[in-house]
Amino acid sequence: MSRAQFFAFGNISIDDLVFADGTTMWCVPGGNSIYSALGIAVWGERPQVTAPIGPEYPVARLGERIDLSQCRRSATGDSTKRTERATSLSGQGRGTGWIFVRWFPI
Repeated sequence: MSRAQFFAFGNISIDDLVFADGTTMWCVPGGNSIYSALGIAVWGERPQVTAPIGPEYPVARLGERIDLSQCRRSATGDSTKRTERATSLSGQGRGTGWIFVRWFPI
């Protein structure tokens, strides 16, 4: 196994998305550390993420693009922070908001 050359630190979340046309995407990997790591992965690297993570995080949806082996798993079984984002019917982003349903601290 080779050592990672790039790292992303921050938070991890599960995003539930509702679009203006009514379509949805549930259980999408999210969080600033994931977005940063995916930006690195675009260039052919496999960055390592360090962040707290719950047992239900959709790791499989990321494939092998990101190394999550150093993420701290919740010892108490707490869930990953989950967010819901809804776009307004106008599609202009007005009326959007984030709702933190459940999370556990770093």
